[in-house]
Amino acid sequence: MESLSIAIAGCGSFGQHMADLLERLPGLNIAAVCDPDAEKSLSLSREVGVPSYASFQRCLEESEATSVALFTPNHLHAPMAIAAAEAGKHIFCEKPMAMNVAECYAMIEAAEANGVKLMVGHKRRLRPQYVKMAEIVRGQRYGRPLAVQVNGFYGRELWDWWTRRASGGGLLFHAGVHDLDFLRYACGEVGTVFARSPVKTDHGTDFEDALALLIQFESGTVATLQVSPFSPQRTFRQAFGVHFVLERGDLIYDPAETTVTVQGRGESPQRFRFDNQAGFEQAYRTELESFAAWVLRDAEPVLTGWDGLRCVEIMEAAQLSAYSGRQVQLPLPRSQARREWLGRPALTREMAEPTLFARGLSMAEGPAFDRQGHLFVANCRARHLSRISPGGEVSRFLSTGGKPQGVVVAPEGHLFISDNQKRMIFRADAGGGLEEFCGSYRDGSRLRGPNEIALGPDGGIYFTDPGKAWRGRPEGALSRVDGMGRAELLAEGLEFTNGLDFTPDGREIRVVETTTGKVLRAALAADGTLAEPLREFVRFEGSVGPDGIRFAASGNLYVTLFGRGQVAVVSPEGQVIDRLRVPGLFPTNVIFLGRSLLVCEGQTGAIWKLEVGEEGVPTYSQRVWQKR
Repeated sequence: MESLSIAIAGCGSFGQHMADLLERLPGLNIAAVCDPDAEKSLSLSREVGVPSYASFQRCLEESEATSVALFTPNHLHAPMAIAAAEAGKHIFCEKPMAMNVAECYAMIEAAEANGVKLMVGHKRRLRPQYVKMAEIVRGQRYGRPLAVQVNGFYGRELWDWWTRRASGGGLLFHAGVHDLDFLRYACGEVGTVFARSPVKTDHGTDFEDALALLIQFESGTVATLQVSPFSPQRTFRQAFGVHFVLERGDLIYDPAETTVTVQGRGESPQRFRFDNQAGFEQAYRTELESFAAWVLRDAEPVLTGWDGLRCVEIMEAAQLSAYSGRQVQLPLPRSQARREWLGRPALTREMAEPTLFARGLSMAEGPAFDRQGHLFVANCRARHLSRISPGGEVSRFLSTGGKPQGVVVAPEGHLFISDNQKRMIFRADAGGGLEEFCGSYRDGSRLRGPNEIALGPDGGIYFTDPGKAWRGRPEGALSRVDGMGRAELLAEGLEFTNGLDFTPDGREIRVVETTTGKVLRAALAADGTLAEPLREFVRFEGSVGPDGIRFAASGNLYVTLFGRGQVAVVSPEGQVIDRLRVPGLFPTNVIFLGRSLLVCEGQTGAIWKLEVGEEGVPTYSQRVWQKR
């Protein structure tokens, strides 16, 4: 019997599993193994009795294989597939095909240009229970599918390269890729994707902790898919149940029982039970044997590179939707999809894409630099302060035991920390020693729930104190505390008071009232109190409002728009003159670093660096340090 010679690239646990299967398939013959980890490749080569290579290029040039199987980390699929195509080797690539649509097109074009076959291994659609579901749905005995729901909540700690977006691709690339391919197989091509992801709180990975997708197919069918690896009551094998609602019945797949149940209106249910483990091997056999038959006899393949591309396209669209807040139309353009859907980095100025400054934060707020250039931020979701080195290395600094919201660094090096939950302003030394500083007003009433904190032009400590204020509940305040820890009200009767800063000349204050969408202004009296009532400076429309603010030396005010993924630039006259894009929808606060703007963002759990081309106003402490 004619067989296809194949080189295995990637000798980790999955590569070893697939090698064991390949050895038992008569239509395929392992000719070589390849892995830069010599221990892995030599071990597998001894088991199967073939040469091993550390270099993939040498494997392509020297081995007798006429095809390659890529069982490598996801980010290596595209360059390795292209190299294999250029060497005249047929390619079997494990899913996901690549990191984005542009890479997928490059792989397909390389295969076509060199006359080789390219298959992507999406085996889930080939497992017997999924074949049965697709048969029922596509057969339309119960009518067309109206809606389908997939529950992808499971418990699993991700590992190694899977924890990094740059090598693994993100959450959907690990869990959800199977289901998206199957849904497309059962329901047809996707028309639009709308996705959301929550605030980042877990830092074992650098991508989303959960994703929720709403998909509309070109046929009109709608589907929802929710994925998160933080559900301890279900294993991966027990998750990803499927429920189709059909025009005249429904269909349910229970992965825990491995059963498919279909019931038409007015009919008794029919239940089909499957051997899950046998189904796994059967699916792998089906795709690999089809690959061999396609190469050797030009038989119709069960999967192609186009199937892989369309699945990656849905996942890329989900990422773009989650970070833009927009519904994404498919198909995506072959290139520049990020620019098309996320928009330019700025509306009125030429600016480079944002770059990562630090990662591993949980809704970071109230950034402040010390004299040595360390950046302190309050992680209001993780309930501790982080210290970030000038190089972006994040370390835990201290915990207040509550919910820290803001931090300032005084000239002598002490930190003042506002804690919303404790209704307290704490003072900490450079070593992390913590003490209560201010918990009440001069009349003896407790602080309401401090939010942002700043040092005024004279070094006084100002803070917003919204407490439980919200829309229609004007209980927020602007306050000041003296060096003895005694607070006084400067203004009250406000809604949710948030960020605050002072004009470059120190004569006025700006205060954010998030729930009304306003930034308020007032002149300061000589003693640091308000010389006039707060009044509107600029207002932003919409259901989400501004958050943190910071002045540039030019007088422009940079305003984070939480929920919109933007930083607005407001002129000294109160006109919005630009909007800057940041990755993620939840920018919380900003601070200048030279002529760059650092933006704290909650959805990515990161701080992003924007090259804005203008410097910020030095804080009171920075002015003191410059004189010493």
